[in-house]
Amino acid sequence: MAMHQAPHLDWSLAALALESGISRTSFATAFKKAMDKILRKYLVALRLALARRAFKFELGSNASKLSVQ
Repeated sequence: MAMHQAPHLDWSLAALALESGISRTSFATAFKKAMDKILRKYLVALRLALARRAFKFELGSNASKLSVQ
C-alpha cells in the first residue's frame, strides 16, 4: 500500500482513492471494513509504530544510560 511505502507523505482519502483507482466513498468503506479503522487513525498508528521502531533501534544498547530524573 502506498502509505507503507511513503508514510511521511500527507495522505488524504482523495489521494489514496485516486492511487487505488476507485471513488473516495468506495475506498473509505473498503478500508474501514478491511482495517477496522478509519484512514486517519490507521495512518497515525502506522507513523507511531515506525517512530517507536526507529527510537528503539537508536537506543539499542544505550537504553541503560537513560535515567528518570
